[in-house]
Amino acid sequence: MTNKFHNHSLAQLADLYGDIDVQIKALTEAKAAVRAEFEARNADADRIDGETFYVNFALRETKTLDKKAVEAELGADWIAANSKSTASVVLTVNVIKAALAKRA
Repeated sequence: MTNKFHNHSLAQLADLYGDIDVQIKALTEAKAAVRAEFEARNADADRIDGETFYVNFALRETKTLDKKAVEAELGADWIAANSKSTASVVLTVNVIKAALAKRA
């Protein structure tokens, strides 16, 4: 089975791969900046609707164990007392199909 790149030379594939990598890095940075803005505003909504997309905004708490402390001393009560709690934001992007169709 062939794909759309089967006629490219290795040199062309290398350049294409590099171009894509540069674009992904730029988009990743832009996405991180937008995500940071969502977090900075601490949106008071579970769902934020745009014209084409909506984003689910959720604050999630994660607990982890302090590995050094666990190694030094074990026990269920002790482990619970030494758990660290951190908050994180979860964003899920979804397509609003009707709006996307209008773009075409």
